[in-house]
Amino acid sequence: MLPKSGLEVAGKACWVAPLLSFLPLLALCSVLKGLLRDEERGLCGALERTLGKWFGRAVALMLCAWVVFYGGFLIRSGAERYISTVYKDEKLWVFIFTIAGVALAGALGNVRSISRMAQLCAAIVGITLIIVLALGMPDMKRHYLLPVNVLDAKSIAASTLPVFNVATSWVFISFLSGYVRPGSRRKGAVLRWSAYITMLMVVVIVATVGVLGPQLSESQQYPFFALISNLKVFNIFERIEPVTVMIWVLTDFVFIALLMMSAGEVGRNAVNCRRRTLPVFISASAMIAVAFVITPNAFEFMFVSYKLIPLVNLVVAAVLLPVLAAIKKVKKVEKRC
Repeated sequence: MLPKSGLEVAGKACWVAPLLSFLPLLALCSVLKGLLRDEERGLCGALERTLGKWFGRAVALMLCAWVVFYGGFLIRSGAERYISTVYKDEKLWVFIFTIAGVALAGALGNVRSISRMAQLCAAIVGITLIIVLALGMPDMKRHYLLPVNVLDAKSIAASTLPVFNVATSWVFISFLSGYVRPGSRRKGAVLRWSAYITMLMVVVIVATVGVLGPQLSESQQYPFFALISNLKVFNIFERIEPVTVMIWVLTDFVFIALLMMSAGEVGRNAVNCRRRTLPVFISASAMIAVAFVITPNAFEFMFVSYKLIPLVNLVVAAVLLPVLAAIKKVKKVEKRC
């Protein structure tokens, strides 16, 4: 969705937005890394240690409610995306239950296993996007992307919001950081991840806008899908979108499974539940309910997608986490004194 949302705000200069988002993203990663340092229970532990046991749990439960809503939205939007692009004659409820069911199966498994799957997906997505960019190079037009006018700086800055929103959605799975290997908290990992996600977003926008052009890209609901639907491999093979859709589906399942795990982890900590499966079942059921009841009106759905979710994600990432980091730093200084 980045090419379309970027074009609506910044025109053909929208490919610069991910580059401008790199430093804020790197700063966010560093803040979160500092919050999670020495925390065995991820963001739950950081909230309780910083805000106190009861207030910390209250904030964690508020974030949990948002994770459930966000997961339900992703299930619903994923189901509608498959119907609008590939399976045009299928029923919506079939995909809602399919996506949620497969994600739940993953969420009931081992956190480290699903994390390794996420790392594998990240590598596959990166390779796939590079291949798509390479295949689109012969048809790419320079004037679709350049020149970038200095006068467009304000609109380019505004177009960084959807980019930052995409990159901050992973904040809500940091409740699980206590389960992953310690090496993921090193400074090098923060820099590599920030650079990698920035590169992926640049490639998506450049490939789409560079080949289809600004006007055609903006007129499509999913311009990147329109791009891969028309790519050919050495004028021999075409219709390569099934491969991309397979990766698309896999990453949806992995991310939603991680969100189910995150919501379950918050619930488990809030009530001191030893069993991990029951809170995950409850969070999955709540996400399915949200997927069904979330507004069916297309205009309101676009409001949720383009306005509400980016706004809440931005408040959590750019306000709540820095405030928590500042409080934690003050407490450390007081403790030393």
